[in-house]
Amino acid sequence: MRIEIKVIIISIFLGILFWILDAVIGAIFFFDIGFRELLITDIPQRQIYVRIATIISLLVLGIVVSGLISRYKSLLKTHQFERDIAEQFLDTAGVIILKLNKRAEVTLINKYGCDILQFAESEIVGKNWIESFVPPRKREEVRRVFQRLLEEGTTAFPQHEHALVNKYGDEKVIAWNNRVLQDNKGNATGILSSGKNITEQREIGRRIGHLQAVVRAIINVSHLVAKEKNRDSLLNEVCQNLIRTRGYYSAWVALFDEDRKFLMAAEAGLKERFEPIYQQLKANELPDRWRKALDCSEILTISSIPSSSSDEHQKGTSKSKGAMAIRLEHENTVYGVLVVSLPADLVDNMEEQHLFRELSREISLGLYKIQVEDQRKAAEEALRVSEETYRNLFSNAQVGLFRTRIEDGKVLECNEQAAIMFGFGSREEAIEKYQTQNNYVDPGARDRMLNEIMTKGEVKGFEAEFIGKDGASLWTRFSAKLYREHGWIEGVIEDITEKKRAENALRDSEAKYRNLVEQSNDVIYLIVEDKLEYVNQKFCELTGYSREEVVSPDFDIMNLVDTESRRMIEEFKDKGIRGEKLPDHYEFKAITKNGRVLDIEASVSRFRLGESVAIQGILHDVTEKRRLEAQLLQSQRMEGIGRLAGGVAHDFNNLLTAISGHAELATLKIDSEHPVKEDLTEIEKAAMRASNLTKQLLAFSRKQTLIPKVVDLNSIITDMDTMLRRIIGEDIALTTIPADDLLPVKADVGQIEQVLINLVVNARDAMPSGGILIIETSNVNITEELMRMHAKVEPGSYVTIAVSDTGEGMSPEIKDKIFEPFFTTKEVGQGTGLGLSTVYGIVKQSGGYIWVYSEPGIGSTFRVYLPAVEEEAEAIERIEDVDEIPKGEETVLVVEDEDAVREVAVSVLERQGYKILAAKTGAEALKVVSQHKDDIDLVLTDVIMPIMGGLELSRKLHLKLPNLKVLFMSGYTSSTIFHQRLLEPGMTYLQKPFRADELAVSIRKILDSQ
Repeated sequence: MRIEIKVIIISIFLGILFWILDAVIGAIFFFDIGFRELLITDIPQRQIYVRIATIISLLVLGIVVSGLISRYKSLLKTHQFERDIAEQFLDTAGVIILKLNKRAEVTLINKYGCDILQFAESEIVGKNWIESFVPPRKREEVRRVFQRLLEEGTTAFPQHEHALVNKYGDEKVIAWNNRVLQDNKGNATGILSSGKNITEQREIGRRIGHLQAVVRAIINVSHLVAKEKNRDSLLNEVCQNLIRTRGYYSAWVALFDEDRKFLMAAEAGLKERFEPIYQQLKANELPDRWRKALDCSEILTISSIPSSSSDEHQKGTSKSKGAMAIRLEHENTVYGVLVVSLPADLVDNMEEQHLFRELSREISLGLYKIQVEDQRKAAEEALRVSEETYRNLFSNAQVGLFRTRIEDGKVLECNEQAAIMFGFGSREEAIEKYQTQNNYVDPGARDRMLNEIMTKGEVKGFEAEFIGKDGASLWTRFSAKLYREHGWIEGVIEDITEKKRAENALRDSEAKYRNLVEQSNDVIYLIVEDKLEYVNQKFCELTGYSREEVVSPDFDIMNLVDTESRRMIEEFKDKGIRGEKLPDHYEFKAITKNGRVLDIEASVSRFRLGESVAIQGILHDVTEKRRLEAQLLQSQRMEGIGRLAGGVAHDFNNLLTAISGHAELATLKIDSEHPVKEDLTEIEKAAMRASNLTKQLLAFSRKQTLIPKVVDLNSIITDMDTMLRRIIGEDIALTTIPADDLLPVKADVGQIEQVLINLVVNARDAMPSGGILIIETSNVNITEELMRMHAKVEPGSYVTIAVSDTGEGMSPEIKDKIFEPFFTTKEVGQGTGLGLSTVYGIVKQSGGYIWVYSEPGIGSTFRVYLPAVEEEAEAIERIEDVDEIPKGEETVLVVEDEDAVREVAVSVLERQGYKILAAKTGAEALKVVSQHKDDIDLVLTDVIMPIMGGLELSRKLHLKLPNLKVLFMSGYTSSTIFHQRLLEPGMTYLQKPFRADELAVSIRKILDSQ
């Protein structure tokens, strides 16, 4: 711009100059020749030049002026563009841009500031900033800052913070950077400020402050761990630190050895109250609640500790206190337990628990370091002893040290062992007389040694045969280093004469070793570059291939791997190519030459064999082992399902007792023509059907009550023949094959009948188009071989019932699930899935086993094994139906914790004329008996009740009233003692759910017995 102005000035100056010259020349001519002649006279040549120069100057001036005009317009556009960018910057800036005049009135604010205040720009501009947007409590402080900024300039509070109040009363904390605006005279005209919203940072700061306080305790403990070398001092300091820095009420630590024997304890905050705990710990009796913490890796919490707690650790505490305990553990080593008491509201605080866990880790680390340090000291002491021992051993070792001259092998220095090695009496004699150059058995060996040592500067493991003092030869191996500047070599030499002899012996033993491998019972092989290099005879026996087949170059190793495991083996090969680590032990599915699939356990080692990678492996056939494990797993799963089913059936029986009892009582109270009579009858029928289901569940879970007798299974099958034929129908042929001299078994007759019925029904359903059903009995002696085929089978004499059909058969998947309750292959509504599970439970409860053999399309055979006994079989008794419900006038005490069941029993017996006393618990029953001991004729009690069950109640009653009669009732019981007591005179059992007539008959039968 400045250059253009200069050009304009020069152009104007030259134009004016040339114009003046032209005027002067013209005047001269005018006065000289006159005006008339001037008009007709030619202009002089120099005046023409002057005018041309003037025109050129004016043209240049015009061009420059035109350029200046264009430049001015461009600058105007650029200025407008920059102003637009500045406005956009103000609106998009992530801070508040604020301009105030001297009266603190807003003259400028950007969009971000409007968004913070939630006001429009028009609502902010012109208002007093301090009075309108600063909280009242901060206005005076901000006003002082504003005045000092105006008075002192940027040196006063160039940066400060204060809160703003937005349109909705919310406060935001803003960090301000200020600049004082001044006029040309240096007077302050206002303030320009930028403000950053730091509200969230302040919140984060407060949070960080809390976290810093949280970790302070960890840091203190870390410092203790770093500096403290004594275990007892560390734990005492830690306990004190936890009380000082975290505000715990008390803290104690107990350490145990790997056998859970008490080692030591430390505490803080308990003092004499810790003595009972310490005595327990000394007796290796850690209180139960804290032992749980020692047995798991989770934090054990107690939200509220009552002051009356029996735990001595908690004496004197209030209900507002809680406790936490955690196992001290580092790298799978458990050291002990840490227990603290603290305010109850912090017990479930995740941050507090996290801190507590970190504290435990630091303490555990400290214990680990102290343990390592103790081990290090012990190791140093052992090392010192070892070094001393080593020095003594080295002095007497058969290893020589030597120094010889390069040019002739003259011995310059050696130790006593080297001298003795070559047959000299002392090192001095060897140094004086021995020269190795003349004593190599093979002179070429010395040349090879010298060539190597002169080339490499050293030689390692060089073997050579020497001649000693007495002329005897000896093999040596030495390693030496060249000292060229001294002209000698130094090294270590050892006598390997015996080794050489051993190598020769080894060659002889290799043949023996090869024979040992061949005769091994393990499958042994060697693979080199994915090809079988060697296999022993056992390998051929297992796979079915000959040795010539498998070691052939064309044989593919993958032919030995079943399809199921091929992907895994291929991945192993790929990893091996990439140099990744491979497992040394693994299992895979192998396939033999004849197609048999085997479970194989492999142990392999990989090594370099020359330039190739070799794999040496040993294989074990674990097919039979895996099959037995699968059987054991199935057995355990069935046990678990059985426990669940038994619990459900027991609780459901109580409900059914109430339902059927109330329905039966209601039926008795109404006329036979009453409209609800039919509904009540249906309720009774439904309850009975549900009762049958629970009996099946109890049978499966082995929770039902059995009345075993010594019986002949052939007799039971014969008695059921007609009924079984009706069940299967005319299109199925039934054949029974009873064994001669069949041994008796001890079992519940009714349950055995249930087993036969369920198996026959299952066979009938498997033959919808008819077929053949065979029931066969036999005596079997289970041997060790049969035990290996079936898991958990006791050897001995058994009686078997085999039920075979020619039906559809089962797949392996279905066969694995058939004994599970509610599993059925029938359509919805066609079966409950409890038939075979009931059979399973009855057989198991009777001490027997059941197995199924089935093939799809061939049929199935269910074989039941029951232990044989040597007693005589008893006659089978049948229970007759009761025509009339008996009544009575005696007094009966009903003890039942289920209200609904108790009410039913009371209503039934009162209706039959009995006087009734009722109790909800065993303790309540004892009180009733003490008040009416001369009036009570019989006690009806549930077997399983809280605190005191029926059996315990019976024992206590018989101590006071030996002749008191008791009738037990229950949904189930698994108590062996109870089953034994059932066989004693005067004791009877009633199965829930029961009908009114069953209860009345049982009561009457006991009361009438002697």
